[in-house]
Amino acid sequence: MDSAAAYTIVKYITKIARNTGVICIMTIHQPSAAVFAALDDLYLLDLGRLSFAGTMLAANKYFHSIGFRRNPDENPAGMPLVGNRL
Repeated sequence: MDSAAAYTIVKYITKIARNTGVICIMTIHQPSAAVFAALDDLYLLDLGRLSFAGTMLAANKYFHSIGFRRNPDENPAGMPLVGNRL
């Protein structure tokens, strides 16, 4: 599915989850920055290991604190960790 369709589906699922109080876990491969912005919490896996768990705001602060920066329009999951130091 293209990024526009993925965004529409994620927004719909998050709206239902918030309205019903149901926790929804999604596995999304290479989502757009807009899809990430629609989510409350983020769990990032790197080579099968948990590299981050928390809110999107906490993710930005955490990665910045360890010397990595991200353009707000960039996909956080696609951010190369090598050579992206401040």
